[in-house]
Amino acid sequence: MAHLGTGALVWVVGVWTGSLAQMTYASLVLYDAWALLLDNMPALLEFSDNQHGSSEYAFGLAELPTVLRFGNSLVLLYRALQAVKEGIEHIAVRGHGHGLGAGEFETYAHTSTGHNAHAFVSVLAVCAALAATVCAARLGNHHAAWEMRSHRQQPATHPMQHVVLNPCNAASLGAGVWVLLLALLAPAHEDSLMEPIACLVVAAAMAYAALPTCIGLARQLLLATKPEPAAAARQAAWQVARLPGVSACERCLVWSAAGERFVGVLRVVLLPACDSAAVKRQVDVILSASRLGDWTVEMRRAL
Repeated sequence: MAHLGTGALVWVVGVWTGSLAQMTYASLVLYDAWALLLDNMPALLEFSDNQHGSSEYAFGLAELPTVLRFGNSLVLLYRALQAVKEGIEHIAVRGHGHGLGAGEFETYAHTSTGHNAHAFVSVLAVCAALAATVCAARLGNHHAAWEMRSHRQQPATHPMQHVVLNPCNAASLGAGVWVLLLALLAPAHEDSLMEPIACLVVAAAMAYAALPTCIGLARQLLLATKPEPAAAARQAAWQVARLPGVSACERCLVWSAAGERFVGVLRVVLLPACDSAAVKRQVDVILSASRLGDWTVEMRRAL
C-alpha cells in the first residue's frame, strides 16, 4: 500500500508540474507496486486454502497470479506505447498540446511555465519512489519474473541481488534516476527537448521490464512447457519405448498446470503377449524419476 501511494504521489506531482516524463515514470512505479502484491499472492492463496483443485477449478486458484501478472505487464506495455507516441509528437511538433476532451496521456497536465518550475517537489516524489523500489526489491519483488526470464534454478541468496541483478528492478531504478536528473537539470521552458527525450527513455525501460515478462506469461497461459521439462518428457518417453514388451510410445504431451507444476499424458502400445502389470510398474518408475509431476498413462495392445 505504501508503494502504491508513492506511485500515486509521483503521478499527482507530474500532473501538477506538467512533467510528461514523471507521469510516465509513475506508471512504472505503480507496476512495481502491483507486482509486489502479486508475488505474494501464492502465499495468500495457501493461507486462505484456495490452492487446491476442485471440479470447477482443476488447479484451484493457482493460475490467478499468472493471469494478474499478465494483465499488469500488458497495461505497462500499453502505457509505454502511449508514452512513445507522446514523446515523438512533442519532438516533432514544438508546443504540442491537447484539449481537455482529447482523452490523451497528458490531458491532465497543467499548462505551466516550465517542467521544472517545482523541481524541489519533483525531486522529493522521485526520491520517495526510488526508496520504495529499493525496499520492494529487497523483499524479492519481481522474483517470479526474474526466474522466468533467466531460467534461474536457485533463488537469490542476498536481498541486494534483487536490487542490482533483477532486470525489472534495475529498469525501474534506472528510469527513476533518469527522471531525477531531469527534474534537477531540465531548462525552465516548455519547448525543451529534454522532457520528451526523457519520456522516451522511461518508455524504453518500461518495455524492457514488461515485454519479456508478458511473453513468458502468455506462454504459461497457453500451457506451453519450457524446453527443459519438454526434453525430460521426451527422454522419459524414449526410455519407456525401450522397455521389453513395449511396441511404441504415442501422444507424449506435457503442459504447465500452474507455475512449475506439470501434467503429462503418455500412450503406451504393448505387444500382444507381454505382462501389462509388469510393464505398468516399470513405466511408473521411469515417470516418477522424471520428477515432472502427475502423469496419466494409457496402455493399449497392438493390433
